[in-house]
Amino acid sequence: MLRVCLWAGLVGVAATVGGCGLISSDVTDFDLSLPNKTYTVDSASFDVNGDPDAVLSMSCTPQSGACELAGEMACPEGQCRGSCSQSTNLCELIIPVHPFTTVNLADEKPELATIDDQSFVSVTIDSITYAVSENTMNRQTPPLILYVAPQSVTSPMDTAAIPVGTIPMVDAGMTVQTMALQITAGGHTALVDAMKDFRTPFNVIVGTDITLRSGEPLPTGKMTTTLAITAHAGL
Repeated sequence: MLRVCLWAGLVGVAATVGGCGLISSDVTDFDLSLPNKTYTVDSASFDVNGDPDAVLSMSCTPQSGACELAGEMACPEGQCRGSCSQSTNLCELIIPVHPFTTVNLADEKPELATIDDQSFVSVTIDSITYAVSENTMNRQTPPLILYVAPQSVTSPMDTAAIPVGTIPMVDAGMTVQTMALQITAGGHTALVDAMKDFRTPFNVIVGTDITLRSGEPLPTGKMTTTLAITAHAGL
C-alpha cells in the first residue's frame, strides 16, 4: 500500500509515485506532501486609535454599554471591541486575531488532476504538530485555536468554522519545539471531509483574542507559529 503523507503548515498536497512526480492511474493510495506554512500574531497589526489608556481607565458596569461604545470609537472598522470587566469594573479592549490560509490542493498540486473525477474515499489524520519558531512578544500569548472552514469564511466567529484543536498559551519570548496538537472529534471529522474533496478550496484559521487591560503593558513584538499535518488517504 502506498502511504500518504500530508505536511502543510495547515494542509497541502503533493504526490509522487515511483519518483516520477505523477500519480499513476492504477493505484488506489499515494503519497502527498507540501511545505509547512506559518501563522503570525503581530502587534504591529493591532489597530487602536489614540491612547488606549483613555478607554482602559474608564469605570463601568456590565449593563451600561459604555465600554462597547468606547470600543467602537477606539477601533476602526471593528478591529477590536470594548467590554466591561466584572472583576475590575474597568473597560477592556479585546483584539481578535485570526490569520488564515486558503488550501487549494488541486491548484497547488496539478498532478492530482490525473485522478480524474474521483475523490478520496478515506483520509486518516496521523498527526498535527506545531512549533513556535519566533517570539518577540513582551507578554503571554493566549491559546490559539485551529479551525477548518469553507473558503468564504475567514473568521472563527462564523458558525461554519469548526475547531480542530488548541495550541496552549505561550509565555513572553518563549519558543516551542515541535509538539503534537490534540485534535477534537468534530474538528477531525471536518478536516477529513475538507481533505476528501480536494477540488474544493478551504481555509484553515488560527484564532485568539488579545485583551488590553488597565495596568498591563501594551503588547509589542510578534510570534510565528508553524503547523504541519500528516495523514494518509486512498481512492
